[in-house]
Amino acid sequence: MPGMSPFRIPVLLCLLSALAGPLPAAACVCCAGGGEWSETPKKLDQATIEVLQHLPLAGRLMFPGANNTEQSLAIAGRFDGATVVFTLEGDSKEAVARFVAQADYESFMSDDGNRRGVEGALYKELRLSGTLEVTGTKAPQRPKAARAMLVLQGRGNHCLKPDDLDHWTLRPLPRRGTASRGVRGYGDVAHPSPPAPPETKPPTP
Repeated sequence: MPGMSPFRIPVLLCLLSALAGPLPAAACVCCAGGGEWSETPKKLDQATIEVLQHLPLAGRLMFPGANNTEQSLAIAGRFDGATVVFTLEGDSKEAVARFVAQADYESFMSDDGNRRGVEGALYKELRLSGTLEVTGTKAPQRPKAARAMLVLQGRGNHCLKPDDLDHWTLRPLPRRGTASRGVRGYGDVAHPSPPAPPETKPPTP
């Protein structure tokens, strides 16, 4: 059987390429699909820390008292690396508590049915485990550093941005077989308001 002419090979490749159609575009890294659900352990890397450092936290810390009572303090919190320093509202010099996150955390994502079909259709949580220590002189108690979990909540897609997160909760992580009573907290991520548009004056006649 005679061999195929070398001039016919490029023609054949062109025909096969035309029949196959264009190559599929690269998958969208950030895009979320319907029905997604995941719990994924991740490392608290520098990129994540840089996002967290743009999150000003506002809310309340609840300190346990006698007879199952709680004392509530209005606080503000800021990330400094992997540490959140909670201070009394209006007194940035008085540290009330410090939460130090460990080197890994859990990322939870779930399809958000209320926003299906819209870009950023995932409810998400960043679950940071670590230690919480009360340090301020105005704090109602000074227990030793205790295990705790800080959960940052919000909505978005697979790519993490500061604007995704809008709420936080803090809860104690007691040892097995012990009571769960301890310092807890909750509040919002106090994103700064966008600047007001410049005032426009009507043209003079």
